[in-house]
Amino acid sequence: MNTADLAIVAAIAYQAWSGLRVGLVMGIFQLVVLVAGILGALIFEEPVAAALEGVVPLGPDTRRLASFFVISTAASIALGFVGAKILGPAMTRQRRSRAVTALDRALGLIPAALRGIMYAGSLVYMARLALPAGHDIRTALDASRLASVVQTIFEVFTPYARLL
Repeated sequence: MNTADLAIVAAIAYQAWSGLRVGLVMGIFQLVVLVAGILGALIFEEPVAAALEGVVPLGPDTRRLASFFVISTAASIALGFVGAKILGPAMTRQRRSRAVTALDRALGLIPAALRGIMYAGSLVYMARLALPAGHDIRTALDASRLASVVQTIFEVFTPYARLL
């Protein structure tokens, strides 16, 4: 295991641990928000990067990376606020039962781990997009077993997003 593998495992483990805090229902919602943000970014990254060509003094790959990051982050924040307003009160009522709360939190590990895989995959995708061959981080990612796996999982969404 190289450094990139350890970083990917740490990202997935952190997200899985956070699933214990938020539970299954909010974990599924957070996973849906993440996927929606990534799909939105994949759909709009190229047109936004092209529109910013004369405005933002960056190379085309860096501009695409920045567009992807800004779009996915903005979509996740906006959808997160809406969801918190809608699901927050329902989750407060649901948490009154200890048995249901314990089960909800334990099952929250599953969507949180999937969210960690998606985060790691999107980071690997963005790093490989922006960093030139031979860069230390790019070299570590290219040698990583997990980087290829999480990026492949992430790229499952890419062809569908580009067709939308």
